[in-house]
Amino acid sequence: AREQAIDLRLELRSSLFTTGELSRIPGLLAEAEAIATAIGDGRRLAIILNFLSNHYFEMGDKRASDCAERALAIAREVGDPGLQGLATFGLGRNLYSLGEYRRAIELLGTAVTALHEHLPEAHLAGPTGFAGGLPFLSRAFSEVGEFEQAMARAEEAMQVSEAADHALGRVHAQFALGFAHLRKGDLERAVPPFERGLDLARTKAVSFLDPLMCAAVGSAYAMSGRLADGLPLLELGVGGAIRMGHPGFVSWLQGWLAEGYLLVERRADAIATAMQSLDISRRTRRRGNEAHVLRVLGDIAASAQPPQIEEAEGHYRASLALAVEREMRPLVARCHHGLGSLYRRTGESVEARAHLTSAASMYREMEMRSWLQKAERELGELG
Repeated sequence: AREQAIDLRLELRSSLFTTGELSRIPGLLAEAEAIATAIGDGRRLAIILNFLSNHYFEMGDKRASDCAERALAIAREVGDPGLQGLATFGLGRNLYSLGEYRRAIELLGTAVTALHEHLPEAHLAGPTGFAGGLPFLSRAFSEVGEFEQAMARAEEAMQVSEAADHALGRVHAQFALGFAHLRKGDLERAVPPFERGLDLARTKAVSFLDPLMCAAVGSAYAMSGRLADGLPLLELGVGGAIRMGHPGFVSWLQGWLAEGYLLVERRADAIATAMQSLDISRRTRRRGNEAHVLRVLGDIAASAQPPQIEEAEGHYRASLALAVEREMRPLVARCHHGLGSLYRRTGESVEARAHLTSAASMYREMEMRSWLQKAERELGELG
């Protein structure tokens, strides 16, 4: 009866998660943890700790890694390789959220291999197994500019999720594929998977991911010039994440919304939204997102009339330092591009050429063609 009491709470937790009722989850898992501890059920305790790790990850809480490490230790004690894979996935995902992308890739790769080999056992622990590990691995590859790997892992995630009719995994997979194209600057190819993911999130009752997918579609629309379509979706996504009480989503989506506001020349809204994103990113230690938002703030300052030179330069260089530290090569290139464009406008041609040349070289290496064309055009205008 007590084993069933745990299992029922875990099933309820999964339902609450997919419908976005996050506030009820910690209490439910605390009850399950107490029962599992009382009956000495190590396997179920490891599963509960994995779920707790996932919840704290979503909330940007530093306890996420502690729970994943405890789950991994218990999984090793009970000799369950599937649960070891899940706990390793939790650790890798937490590193991803902290902007430690190379370390995340290593752990997520290990987890995906383990979960692929022990899928039946891991599947019993819920929707964060093999189908969930691949999209996060894809997203980490996108952040370091390994787009071929990112797209391959996203495609694999789609195949696995489709075969299992795994709604949450399917949405994550579509997002990962669109995200790879978005980071690469290929907006035309980013839109279709984002749109499919949004449709799935709504029709398959995975409402937890609706704000993320709304904002993703909105960002791709806005950046490709469809501002009237994109901005309402961006605002809808941010509003949904705020209502859900999801700081990880809020900080990320606010960064995209700030870019949208800049594109429609709502500078005050762009600044306020970007600063809110920066504050949440720093409080939740999401350093990768902090780096992206600093670049957006640089763009906002650089676009002023006249350009706010010192402020823009400061934001770009702060973003660049974080991006270099975390090997975020696409963002490094974008920061060089931003600095080159800024110096070109202020007549500092030597500095402008150096930064634009660095950006163009990196874009070429990563096959970021649309951004490469922009950098080469600006270099040509320098004469």
